[in-house]
Amino acid sequence: MKSERMQRELEAMAGMHGVIGCAVIDTEGGMAWHTAGAADALQPMAEAASDYWRMFLRRRGDFGALGEIRALVVMHARGRLTLAACGAQLLLVSLTAEPDTVDWRAWKARVGALQQAVASM
Repeated sequence: MKSERMQRELEAMAGMHGVIGCAVIDTEGGMAWHTAGAADALQPMAEAASDYWRMFLRRRGDFGALGEIRALVVMHARGRLTLAACGAQLLLVSLTAEPDTVDWRAWKARVGALQQAVASM
């Protein structure tokens, strides 16, 4: 039931204008728990993107003066990956279009809803 709520929240985020797809990834193993959206290569891409997050975690002390991380953004020529923590062990990976057309305030609200769904598990 709670996993279904997480999937619904992920699908709502994937349905936002400019969002191609999203995935919830286990940060330790790098495997996808849930995916939503239209990108054919989303799952392997999101699993690979979790390496960016683990690299940050290894060096987080070097960024301490900046405060707690909110998101990690990796911009490519044809898309953008935005990574955000969802609890202690899960990571949200969003694939969005480039040029950027996402309403990031609405995206942030969706992240909050997803984080609440994860916290209730």
